Amino acid sequence: MPRYVPMDPDKHKTAGFQKTRDWGHAAQDWVAPVVVDELPQIIPVLPLAFIPMEEDFQLVAVQSLKKDKNVVIRPGDGRWLTPYVPAIYRGYPFSLMQVGDKSEKALCVDEESPVYRSGPEPGYTPFYDEAGNPSEIVKKVMEFWELYETQRQKTSRAVHALSEQNVIVPWEIKVQSGEGHEPVYVEGLYKVDEGVLNTLSLASLENIRRAGALPVAYAQIFSQHRLNVLAKLHHVHEKPAAEAPEKENDIDTLFGADDKFRF
Repeated sequence: MPRYVPMDPDKHKTAGFQKTRDWGHAAQDWVAPVVVDELPQIIPVLPLAFIPMEEDFQLVAVQSLKKDKNVVIRPGDGRWLTPYVPAIYRGYPFSLMQVGDKSEKALCVDEESPVYRSGPEPGYTPFYDEAGNPSEIVKKVMEFWELYETQRQKTSRAVHALSEQNVIVPWEIKVQSGEGHEPVYVEGLYKVDEGVLNTLSLASLENIRRAGALPVAYAQIFSQHRLNVLAKLHHVHEKPAAEAPEKENDIDTLFGADDKFRF
């Protein structure tokens, strides 16, 4: 279980983290929150969807056809198989979080992360210098998460605008996963109803446009056919680790087989 605590120059004076390409900490995430600026990188490789939250919906990248399993992570070595890793993972083991009753969010670190180091080790990156000032990497991480928070709020407003117009509806998913395999039914995801979107009044469309929601709506619609990528990745996980894709060309076959513009 993650245990995020606020970054503290006294508590984390000698602490740091080990950079790694192992994304195993996300191995059970079947969906990942995404923000508007990530959409051009995600729609070529993974489907987008919405999941219901307490009061609204959240935009997510779908990483599996089954809950509690992320098939975008290569079996055996934790390597990410798509050409793009969602920002929420690239900022790990840090996060910008609410602490106590404070109005502003603080930069926190997951002390239970396998890449966290409480003291100096070969190859580790310290959080603070000898004077107790944030290291350059921590400064960049803070900038990263501040930008992400701005994007998160922008995305939330866009999704809320779609929800207000009743454009977001349950997504009934049935995926044919190949010869000899039973169809896979996926529950719990929502999509944009293109029919409803196309019948909105000009006033309603203008409200959606002003909220920056039209790119979100069409990105979700255009990404839906990438469910077939997840079916292929499930087959990868069913194979022995030695048979999983190793070369870039092998990985390309998972994501680009239906692309028309290739040379």
